[in-house]
Amino acid sequence: MYQQQSEIDGLIAHHTEKERSGMEQIQKQNTMRMMTAVNEALTKRLKTKEDEYLKIGRLNWMLEEKVKSLNIENQILNELVQTNEATANALRNKLQQVLAQVQQQQHHHFDSDAQSYCGSNYVESDCGGDCGGWRRVMVGGG
Repeated sequence: MYQQQSEIDGLIAHHTEKERSGMEQIQKQNTMRMMTAVNEALTKRLKTKEDEYLKIGRLNWMLEEKVKSLNIENQILNELVQTNEATANALRNKLQQVLAQVQQQQHHHFDSDAQSYCGSNYVESDCGGDCGGWRRVMVGGG
């Protein structure tokens, strides 16, 4: 009986060891599956972040190129504005010269017409500010 008890204890110990070893193997497999799943998730997340980083890098480069292009366009427009302002100033000065010349010619023409029409019967007189300056008045019959 002692021998049977010893054999039973041996079988139980062997079976217990076999079960413990099987449980350890299952635990190792589960741990490996979990580590693999975590690793895959982290790899996927890292890849997503890396793609975002590259996308932001490309977008940043495109924006830098756009800023360079806008700076060049701005310089061109500033030069065009300066050229247009210079042209406008030159045209304004020329127009003022032409208007002054036309006024002078009209004044001279008016004097010539008045003298030829009326002879020397008209003279210029200050109207005291009521008529805006000088006027021609007749000094004799005519």
